[in-house]
Amino acid sequence: MSEHFARDYMSYRSLSTEAEIKAALIELNKICRGEAFITLGEKGCTFLKSGMLQIVPSWLCNAVDTTGAGDVFHGAFTYGVHYSWHIDNIILFASLTAAISIEKKGVRESMPDLAVVHHSLNSYERNLTQYFEE
Repeated sequence: MSEHFARDYMSYRSLSTEAEIKAALIELNKICRGEAFITLGEKGCTFLKSGMLQIVPSWLCNAVDTTGAGDVFHGAFTYGVHYSWHIDNIILFASLTAAISIEKKGVRESMPDLAVVHHSLNSYERNLTQYFEE
């Protein structure tokens, strides 16, 4: 789910600390079928693994149009779930697919196909900026 949904669900002004994110995930896991994941835009994606907060960084890219990036992420995430990939690979694939998609204008026109995503893996670097207070 989106950072905005999680923030609103928890009645937070923002998700600016790891404690707030973890509290949101704990509450969201109560209403989810399975595990909750929160997309954080350029800050990555987060979830709980054995009760420990995991923040997976996004990819550095030249953002042109972020319209539809969340939809692309969720579509790619669902693809990985459908094929029973490991969660680490699902998030890597979904975030890379979204990063590639925002480098072009439009939504449908910018959606990369599977071959493009696989060939792009070594062309991008992770965004290792520390966004959240511990």
